[in-house]
Amino acid sequence: MQFAKPLLASIGLCLFTGHAFTQQADTPYPAAEIVVNQSGGQTYHHITLEFTNADLALDTELMSRDLAYTLADGGQFEIYVSPEIFPIETPSCGNGVIVRMPWTNPDLPDAENAVAEKAALLDEFNALRAGQAETVLSTVELDPYLALDDAGNPQALIQCNVFFRQASGRYIPHNGPLTAN
Repeated sequence: MQFAKPLLASIGLCLFTGHAFTQQADTPYPAAEIVVNQSGGQTYHHITLEFTNADLALDTELMSRDLAYTLADGGQFEIYVSPEIFPIETPSCGNGVIVRMPWTNPDLPDAENAVAEKAALLDEFNALRAGQAETVLSTVELDPYLALDDAGNPQALIQCNVFFRQASGRYIPHNGPLTAN
């Protein structure tokens, strides 16, 4: 099974599949690892992936969807990737996995800039599709469609979709803990 290259993109203390460690910016870690973060009493599973054009699922019926590589209201968009890039099982995802950018409420403070940041990320993916870029580094959240084993370890996607990491309407481009600004 081939995996995209996950990278750490922030500095701080993370929970790394149940183990705490201190990370350095851009320090690579094994592809099979998923970063576990706690926020607001919830557990979240994040992974930062370095996407290549080969990772994009370009020849699939998913491409007919309205949000396919197109910016919509509130910064929403979708890209489609090969299920093999994920370091967990992806049963029934032969046509690809949908990676969705969540909507940003326009009433949130700085919503316009948050949507512009999302648009810039979509531009990066469209450049990748067009062969004008070699890679795009991006962080996704595997929840809520992640099955865990009895010990809480990630096992498989139960749906063929994940989300770009977002908090308070903003795309979060790293897999470390959220920090207050």
